[in-house]
Amino acid sequence: MKLVFACAVVLLAAGCDPSAKASGEGTRLGDEQRSQLGETCGTSLHCAAGLRCLQQTCRSPRTSTLGEFHAAAGDTSIAANDVDMAIEHYTEAVNTYEADKIEPPAQLQCKLGAALTERRDDSVMGERAARALHRCLLGAPAGSSVRASAMRHLSLLLEVGLDPLLLARTEPADTYLTKAPQLPSIADVKVTAKAQGREPGSRTYAEWIEHLQTPAVKQALAPCWQAYVKETREATMSVTLSFKYSFRLDQYDDFDRSTLVIGDVAPGSDAAGAARTCMKAALDPIADNYSRGSSEATWRANINITVGE
Repeated sequence: MKLVFACAVVLLAAGCDPSAKASGEGTRLGDEQRSQLGETCGTSLHCAAGLRCLQQTCRSPRTSTLGEFHAAAGDTSIAANDVDMAIEHYTEAVNTYEADKIEPPAQLQCKLGAALTERRDDSVMGERAARALHRCLLGAPAGSSVRASAMRHLSLLLEVGLDPLLLARTEPADTYLTKAPQLPSIADVKVTAKAQGREPGSRTYAEWIEHLQTPAVKQALAPCWQAYVKETREATMSVTLSFKYSFRLDQYDDFDRSTLVIGDVAPGSDAAGAARTCMKAALDPIADNYSRGSSEATWRANINITVGE
């Protein structure tokens, strides 16, 4: 609090004037000496014009009853670990305050931003989180726990491309996730593979599934995953490819070698289409080399391959 109290607790009980200066002058406090919104106070006289001292904090007397209700419902959802429902309630609370022509409390913006940060892998949710947390910063006083919480959650958005320079603005920006996301090391990423529908009973199929999850295959798929993450800001890439395992005969109709062919992929200009094309190109030589030393068998499968944390 900006005010330096002039009286000890004992003197306050005796009726000390809360508007007195520390120097003992009898003049009333100037605006520059009064606590601003969110700062601490002893009485409402210590707060700037239009604010009231509630629970030792200067607050605006204007509120939205429905906005408070939805904010409380959001708190209940967070306590129940239901982040998605909390996001809905906090969003409704902010919208209600704004519909009532009242600036949403900074603490509410921070709670909304914190909940949205839990879904930051979704680029839309990440942008919403950054905007809510920036609005929290703009409304929270320096040194407050609310501002510190906003900073902690904003730091988590660096991994999805937050540009910290935008936080120096005095008004919300249009977009915040303008930088390349911080990619985790490929060493920390897992590859999983599983057939869609019924799995073939062939031993060669089981061996191929295991081979898809080896470090060598992960390294081959790394460029595809990195390009996908940069484009979508999503940490996980999932693609389904069709595989046909068979064999071919030589000129005497005897067994020549086994073959493993990846089916054609639908072209696409979006990130998902590019990921399918990239993964097929990366796996084609791996599948061919794998099948050369494998035994005679026949199976087909649509295999979902996921690369991500």
